[in-house]
Amino acid sequence: MMSLEKIAPLLFLFMWSSGAFFVKTGLEFSSVWSFLALRSLGSFCLVLSILFFSDIRTNLKHSLSRNDILMLCLNGLLFQVLYQSFYFLSIHYALAIGLVALILGIQPLITPLFSREKITIKALILLVIAFVGLFISLFGSKDFSSFNWTGLLFAFLAVLSITLGSTYQKKIDVHPAISALVQNAFASIIFLIISLCNGWHVE
Repeated sequence: MMSLEKIAPLLFLFMWSSGAFFVKTGLEFSSVWSFLALRSLGSFCLVLSILFFSDIRTNLKHSLSRNDILMLCLNGLLFQVLYQSFYFLSIHYALAIGLVALILGIQPLITPLFSREKITIKALILLVIAFVGLFISLFGSKDFSSFNWTGLLFAFLAVLSITLGSTYQKKIDVHPAISALVQNAFASIIFLIISLCNGWHVE
């Protein structure tokens, strides 16, 4: 069997690092809600295929209670529905990707505050250094040309959603791959309904 732990970090690294580029490009050829529906369906199929070739699938039917599914759906609402919606909308309203990345970069700094975690001075200094490094790299690329208050509002709502989602997820004792499967299935249903009600648009 293929070890999920060996390939998952590379897959998630690719998805997160390429996210803003694909969102900006994709929104040129589709509506926000149609793109989000395709994104969720694609993620669901990807995670399902990974589970199919791993040994985790044997425990899938017996590892989830009804309460687990409800908690995962709530977490999916924060992580996959609200966060992704606000993130896509901030770019859709032409907020510079550099600004979006900078605002989202504060998430690791504020998550410990929401979850009331004890953070060491060393860890805090490292987080601040990382944030300053992000600011310097984005400032150097001069990707701050486009600004509007609507996009800025959506960017901050995206940070709030992912921060609350990160805090809530720590209460869920489910394998990350199974969690991603349920969350993406939930998000796919929500976005398909919204996109069909608003009109499907993909070129």
